[in-house]
Amino acid sequence: DGDQPGCTMHMVDWARSLGFEIVAAGRGTILYDDDAQGTPDTVPQRFGFSDELIERRTINFKMFNSFRDGTKANVEMTALANAAGLVPDVRGMHEPSVNIEEIAQAFSLQEEGGLLSQHGVVELANSVAADGKSLLPNPLKMGVFCVIRTDHPFIQEDLQTYNVAPGGHNNNYVLWRPYHLVAVEAPISIMNAVFYGQSTGSCLPTPTAECVTVAKRHVEEGELLDGGGGYTVLGHCEKASVARAERLLPLGLSVGARLKQDVATGQAITYDMVELPTDSFIWKLRQVQDATVW
Repeated sequence: DGDQPGCTMHMVDWARSLGFEIVAAGRGTILYDDDAQGTPDTVPQRFGFSDELIERRTINFKMFNSFRDGTKANVEMTALANAAGLVPDVRGMHEPSVNIEEIAQAFSLQEEGGLLSQHGVVELANSVAADGKSLLPNPLKMGVFCVIRTDHPFIQEDLQTYNVAPGGHNNNYVLWRPYHLVAVEAPISIMNAVFYGQSTGSCLPTPTAECVTVAKRHVEEGELLDGGGGYTVLGHCEKASVARAERLLPLGLSVGARLKQDVATGQAITYDMVELPTDSFIWKLRQVQDATVW
């Protein structure tokens, strides 16, 4: 509880318990036009942090950069996908500029005037307008959402009566929560685990998604990659089946990997493009994971 994957997972569980189909589930983002190429050096300016706040809160610039270059949102949606059995519709998700009232329509099938090619996906709702510079009116910001579907006329009428925003030919409806309170809510997960033995979303036996490594700028042969929130790469949520078939490098293994070739901006990086430090604990864990689930 508290962070977006857990908050969204509660909405997914609630909706499925009531018999709704999950069309899309995800979180809001604030992605300006220069954020995807942002570096830790520009965090104070982009976030408006004062020197006093940076010192008092011991701000980690690399971590905060991952909040705005898209990496954190993609990591979180990978976690949600693997707990809820969802997938990204496309690599990195669509992440349209939409306000709350537009979410249900945007995350409908293409034949219904939406963006999706399938139901059951993770997605992001960008609160920045299409100009890349200004916030939309009534944005979701850091909240979470779940687009649910019902074909039952009575339930559709009830949802509309209670002002649940529709889309997808009035078969889809958006549930949303405008906040997540991080550590403030974390005790709920602790209590559920201790008292009831319940997790706040646990991974399914086989992954459905992978957060893969993508070049955030032109990176050259011989460069060391520095992981999410850094200067070289960012993370994109991809279907696990695609990541495995294309041998895409998991973002978690990218720190310390050395490139064996140049990679263009926006290009996904594969295992074959890098030399990996194979003595790390995370590398060993990944070998165990792959041997276990595949």
